[in-house]
Amino acid sequence: RPDPARHRERPAGEQVARARAPGDARGPPRRRVQPRRVRRRAGPRAARPGPPPVAAPRHAATSGAAGVYLLARASDLLAGWPLAVAGWVGALTAVAGAVIALAQDDLKRVLAGSTSSQLGFMFVGVAAGGPAVGIFHLVAHAAGKATMFLAAGVFQHARGTTSLVGLRGAGRADRKAFAAFAAGAASIAAVPPLAAFWSKDAILLVAEENPAWLALTVLAAAGSAAYLLRPALVLWHGTPVGRPRRAGRPAMLAGAGALAVASLGLGLAGELLADLIGAPPPGSSQLSVGLSLGALAAGVAAYLAALWLPGHLPPRLVTLARDQLGTTAALRTLVERPLLLAARAIERADRTRLDAAVDGTARGGLALAHETDRVERGGIDATVDGIARAIGRGGSQSTRLQSGRLYEYLRDTVLGAAAVAFILVLTAVLG
Repeated sequence: RPDPARHRERPAGEQVARARAPGDARGPPRRRVQPRRVRRRAGPRAARPGPPPVAAPRHAATSGAAGVYLLARASDLLAGWPLAVAGWVGALTAVAGAVIALAQDDLKRVLAGSTSSQLGFMFVGVAAGGPAVGIFHLVAHAAGKATMFLAAGVFQHARGTTSLVGLRGAGRADRKAFAAFAAGAASIAAVPPLAAFWSKDAILLVAEENPAWLALTVLAAAGSAAYLLRPALVLWHGTPVGRPRRAGRPAMLAGAGALAVASLGLGLAGELLADLIGAPPPGSSQLSVGLSLGALAAGVAAYLAALWLPGHLPPRLVTLARDQLGTTAALRTLVERPLLLAARAIERADRTRLDAAVDGTARGGLALAHETDRVERGGIDATVDGIARAIGRGGSQSTRLQSGRLYEYLRDTVLGAAAVAFILVLTAVLG
């Protein structure tokens, strides 16, 4: 056995002494610092493929849906064409998010695209049916999506990656986490009787008033089934690798299980949410139910057909979908570059205009201070010093009147009396 005393932690000075060779006076060896590499990201969407598992409930319930909450709160103020614009934005976003999610090869990116698509559903619900419909889907989506993110964290903890290629068979290896993931995915895909089925049914019902919105939301609902079936099949099919890690797994599974149960029970929360916010409760119809089930079946069938039938999508279309349908380049061109140009212009104006004005003001203040100092030293100080010198000379002269000689005092008294008498005589003569 190795001797613990030989391997104990030594003082810093002893370690340095042993690190230097005998007679080496160059000092302690320097530690080489490797330069840090800075990776340039493609854009804001590429920089955030998805939140970490611990932040999944907050992301799914609050930060990702804050815009929907604000739209629902301000729906009365935005009645008319602003809500119509929000409805169109939501319908197009629902379809675009589904297309983006279908093309991603990372599990968290799939879930991030899914979140964008479901936010589009919420916008349509608020614009067409009022706050209760949008908030109903917000709550149902929060439970299902948080469940999926927590389960994805379990898979990432086990495999060390979120790539779909690296997660093959992870669900079969950890069936409890896969059951939670499947429950959340089934809810978001609108499988009855899970929560999101009823909230999407309510959205399709209110979208019937606008045929274009209805068509886009049905298409997005089919896309939801397709892009959620894809990771589920990848997680289940494949050879299981290793055993699930125990560290941190029970807590994550407990949270995912609780949210999976909520995905089942929140389908009954529509009327309760409507009562809380004082809005009409979400409704349902045979047409909306039929459209929801038809979209679910169409999405599943389309994805399975794409797997089994020969042929592939055009590579440029896949690349465009993976690149967020060009939104990253559009944001860089329309937002990032103009803002950078404006910032540079402001910085240049600050240096050439504002800094020059501030420097000129400072120089003027210094010149005024120098002139004031010159006037003070040449005028005021000289006057005060002259008065002080005059008083000093007067004091020096007055000391002669106090010599201590009696005959001088008698002489001065006689001269003073003579002067007074002379003045009195002169006054009497002239008077």
